[in-house]
Amino acid sequence: MNAAFLSGPFVPIYGFGVMVISVLHVEVLALSPIIDWTVTVLLPAVLEHMTSLLRDYVFGLKLWDYQSEAFNLKGRIALHFSLYWVLFALLLVLIIQPAIFARTINAGPCMRHFLAGIFAAYFAIDINHSIRSVSNFKHFQAEYCTVSRKRQAIQVGI
Repeated sequence: MNAAFLSGPFVPIYGFGVMVISVLHVEVLALSPIIDWTVTVLLPAVLEHMTSLLRDYVFGLKLWDYQSEAFNLKGRIALHFSLYWVLFALLLVLIIQPAIFARTINAGPCMRHFLAGIFAAYFAIDINHSIRSVSNFKHFQAEYCTVSRKRQAIQVGI
C-alpha cells in the first residue's frame, strides 16, 4: 500500500524534508553548531506538522494519524516518530549528504541539469495525476452520497 499522496514510489515529505534539512544545515552551519543542531533536530517534526496541516487544508486528506501514540500533537506528530526522524536527520547530515555532494560534484553540470530536468518532469506529471485522482475521487464521493440519499428517501417514502 502506498501511504503517500503521489502515485509513484516517491513520498514528497521525505524528499522535500531531505532538501530542506540539507539546505538549512549548510546555511546555519556557518552561524554556530548549537543553532545547526537545534535546527537539524527540530526541523523534521516541524516539516511533518506543516505538511499534515497543508495536506488536510488543501486536499482534505489524512494519510497518518498519531492520536493513539503517547505525546502526540493533535495526531499530526508524535514524539516516538519524531525521535526516529531526528536519527534520520543526523544520518543525513553526517553521512548521506557529504557522500551525495561529493558524487554530484563529480558528475558535471550537464549531467546534474539533465537529471534534475528528468526528475522535475516526472514529479510534475505525477503531481498532476495525483491531484486529478483526488479531485475525481472527491467528485465520486459527492455523487455517491447524493445517490445514496435519494435511495434512502425513496425507501422511506415506500
